[in-house]
Amino acid sequence: MIRINLLPVRQKAKEENIRRQISIGALLLVFFLAVMGYLLFDQYSQLRRLKDQRAQAEQKLAALKKEVGDLEQVKKKKQALESRKTAIADLNRNRQGVVKALDQMITEKPKELYFVSIEQKSAGAPWDDFGLSITGVATDNEVVARFMKGLQASKKTFASVDLDFTKAKVVQKGAAAYQEFNMNVQVAQEKPPQPGKPESSPGKVQPQPSKASGGKKS
Repeated sequence: MIRINLLPVRQKAKEENIRRQISIGALLLVFFLAVMGYLLFDQYSQLRRLKDQRAQAEQKLAALKKEVGDLEQVKKKKQALESRKTAIADLNRNRQGVVKALDQMITEKPKELYFVSIEQKSAGAPWDDFGLSITGVATDNEVVARFMKGLQASKKTFASVDLDFTKAKVVQKGAAAYQEFNMNVQVAQEKPPQPGKPESSPGKVQPQPSKASGGKKS
């Protein structure tokens, strides 16, 4: 009877199987490392792109901030210019009211009356009335009363005229006493025209719509 020893064949098959498993494991390891390398490279590329995009966004933001800053500076300069123009216009309106009041006061002033000081009180808005405090001397109370009545008659210029006090004052020893007085007047400012209301010119007659006259038929 012939006996065959199969042990070397089995050992060889086992070794072949081990080599095959090692090869498959090595291939899987190489594939895994390749996939991981690709993923890492892709992540690095995305991170670099994000950094570039962030740098570009920061540059754009800096440029926008500069433009906004320049725009704010322009707005501030424009507001300052408008404020100056408004202040100049207000001063002009207020100055016109003061000049008009002084001119009327000089016109109404009797020869026997002299101004010592004229002080403007604090004014509000440019169109608001403002007060003047007048201090002066006159020969007697009748002259002061005449001056006061003249100012009261100028209603377009002075809204109110109030006498604060009068008292005798000796300017020079041995000379006749003068009457010192203080008077408070309220200067009436010209109000701006109301929006939507056209200014009416005095003496101008508005045209009336003509009516058609109906004749009698004969």
